[in-house]
Amino acid sequence: MQQAATYQTLSVAVFPRDTILRNALLVGAAVVFIALAAQVTWNYPFIETRAGNPVPITGQTFAILVTGALLGSRLGTLAVFAYLVAGVAGAPVFADWSRYYTTFAGATGGYLLGFLPAAFIVGWFAERGWDKSGWFILVMLAANAVIYVPGLIWLNRWLAIMNFPVDTFEAGLWPFVPGDLAKLIAASLVLPVGWSIVRVLRSEPPSP
Repeated sequence: MQQAATYQTLSVAVFPRDTILRNALLVGAAVVFIALAAQVTWNYPFIETRAGNPVPITGQTFAILVTGALLGSRLGTLAVFAYLVAGVAGAPVFADWSRYYTTFAGATGGYLLGFLPAAFIVGWFAERGWDKSGWFILVMLAANAVIYVPGLIWLNRWLAIMNFPVDTFEAGLWPFVPGDLAKLIAASLVLPVGWSIVRVLRSEPPSP
């Protein structure tokens, strides 16, 4: 069976030398990027439920998808894993500068775990050239949906344990669709724009 072609990710195009130092710096920068994006939070009046706002709206999803696309499946997933480990170890990297394993025991624990496969999926497709096309938004849409699978399962159990008679989709899905769509559009545009800049700097012709 013929193996799918593998292309450079944007980070490899900008930093072509594959060294331990380069990879460590890229992973470290991605952890900082995700941590800062997690602090970008906002609330809509209509998302208030009888359980309050157990799942905040943050810039994390945007950062996770962009990280996977920039670094690829291997480094992107490693960066997300390093981010989660840093938070469990005590670094204030989660939303509202929260930290420690107790964050995983809360309402958002499943979403945090869903970041790992999402970064891998986006990175895998980026390694096959999808990040150079506007159709990359479909990949990011699929990856975003993957985040919701463990997120909603975990949230459902959390609401039951906390005895909150709130619908799981009401607390953890429907209110986030508009914001997620906006983040997906923004994230899907970052990569083609980045590749355009690289081609201009290298004086390369645009992709067909």
